[in-house]
Formats: sequence, C-alpha cells, structure tokens
Amino acid sequence: MEVKLSRDMQGKRIRETRLETGFNQTKFAETLGVTHAHISKIESGKENPSNTLLMLMSCKYGVEYAWLKWGSMPKYTPEFAEQVYALDDLINARDALWDIVNTLDDMLFQKFYIVRKRQ
Repeated sequence: MEVKLSRDMQGKRIRETRLETGFNQTKFAETLGVTHAHISKIESGKENPSNTLLMLMSCKYGVEYAWLKWGSMPKYTPEFAEQVYALDDLINARDALWDIVNTLDDMLFQKFYIVRKRQ
C-alpha cells in the first residue's frame, strides 16, 4: 500500500521546488501548462497535484517523483541529476543548431533577394 504525503506536505515540497527555480507562481504555472490558481491551491494544500503534473515537475526541474509524491527517496539522486544535466545539454545544443539554421536561412534569403533585385 502506498503512503502518500498529505496535501499540505506535497504543497510545501512543490512550493520549495518553485522557489528554487526563482519563478513566481504565474511563471511556474506557465512552464507546467497549468493555471496560477491551480499552483496556488496546490501550494496551500487545497488541491492535490495530478500524477501527470508531478511527473512533469520531476522531468522539468530534476526533482525525484517519489520525493514529491510519497516523501521517499532523496530530493535529488546523482543518477537522476546526471540525466537531467545531459538532457539540458541536448536541449541547449538543439537550440544552438536552430539558431545556426535560422541564420543560414536569413543569409540565403538575403542573397536570393539581392540576386533577384539585380535582374
């Protein structure tokens, strides 16, 4: 049988996670695709977070799902943190490649525009 944290305890852990990000409730809610009101109610212990929301928070912010849900496990485990950092590196590399693609696209457009203009 699973022993779940109380709503108040889950709310405190979610608030702690949000504060570590430096986000206010509105920005934090945006990053998770929920409303500010929902985050506010969760943090104050008035609503339960869904399992999906806890999983998303775990993935986005590198916090162990089990720590958020049941209070077990450390907040961060080295293996999980390594995976989060590797994922973050991949996202940064993807963003850098996207910037290069956009720059090349702009250069080709400008070159095409100049050639067409001369004709």
